[in-house]
Amino acid sequence: MNKYIKNSGIVVILLVELILSSCQKPALNVRDLHAPVIISTENINFFRNNFLPVPMSDSLTWMEDISLNSTTTSTLCAKGGNLVFTTHNGFLYTLNGKTFNQKQNTKIGKWMNSAPTILDGMAFISGSTGKYGLIAYDLFRGKVVWKEYGDFSDGAPVVFDGYVYHLTSEGKISILEKRTGKKVKTLYLEHDPVGSIAGNGEKLIAACRDGYLVCYDLKTAGQIWNLNLGAPIYNSPVFVNDSLVVVGNYLGKVAAINVQTGRILWQQKTNGNILNPLSADGERIYVPTSNGRISALSVRSGALQWSYQTQTPPCVPMLVTRGKLWIGTSHKWLHILDKSNGKEIRSILLPGRPSSMPAFINHHMVIGIEFRELAVYEVRHE
Repeated sequence: MNKYIKNSGIVVILLVELILSSCQKPALNVRDLHAPVIISTENINFFRNNFLPVPMSDSLTWMEDISLNSTTTSTLCAKGGNLVFTTHNGFLYTLNGKTFNQKQNTKIGKWMNSAPTILDGMAFISGSTGKYGLIAYDLFRGKVVWKEYGDFSDGAPVVFDGYVYHLTSEGKISILEKRTGKKVKTLYLEHDPVGSIAGNGEKLIAACRDGYLVCYDLKTAGQIWNLNLGAPIYNSPVFVNDSLVVVGNYLGKVAAINVQTGRILWQQKTNGNILNPLSADGERIYVPTSNGRISALSVRSGALQWSYQTQTPPCVPMLVTRGKLWIGTSHKWLHILDKSNGKEIRSILLPGRPSSMPAFINHHMVIGIEFRELAVYEVRHE
């Protein structure tokens, strides 16, 4: 297959690690816990902001395509020299991050729509269908610790202070003991949820398809506020920082909300429907719309700072790194932009439609490709 790269770009150093893992019965070395990033999950972190605050090189050369038994979920993860991810048909994979030889391929559930949440050597994996809606997997011992029957979910759980917060497709938030899986409390949204819940250590926020945003206090497990944004929501809420959350609705409106009070600070209309997740850093909110327009909004005011037009809309979350925005589109392109001004640095024609954001490990970039592949690129430095 012919792979090519157009345009040239600036090159920066690369180092990224995002999740934990294992061997045939996946086992984790103790030293793996001492890496800088101690938690990884869907959309990279519990803020759900798709932001990785490290520099990454855009000087890429295709190396190989790796066959899988299904399509990856949207967030590939790397930790301790291994690449770890789930596939939609319920498998947990571990690949050696240097050779990309398969170390593990274990059937965990029937169907999964989100990446696992990994903390302290445990992977918490949501199931969308089958028997179990949540599985706790010990990466040290390579075994299932506990399972939650039913309570299916399309989003990744949040883990804080010894408890797992699991948003179910039926509109419940199950609170379970992290160690035993014992359910201690159930919260009821009274709305149809979408995506993953977001958390900042003090608050949890869930988005709902009917346009509601609901906020809970982690200490009391009580609802603090709920807000109707007036149109359906199809993506997870995003914490920009501890005090500001943003979300986009189907009509293309982005709202910035005070986390403590639920007060709308600003709203901005974009040019298209918002279906895919927003991305954010401390300066800008990056908004993909269904017509392929990417808009960068000011965190402070919501003012449009720049826009960029792709041929087809993004089909995976947009990755934000130091200095760059990485956009995978349904037309098989990976566009790399200067996030300060929206100028294209380069674009890469992928071997297929992407199924995940890029992940970086050991001087390689890896990206999921529909329907059963990973594409591996060598990363060069200047």
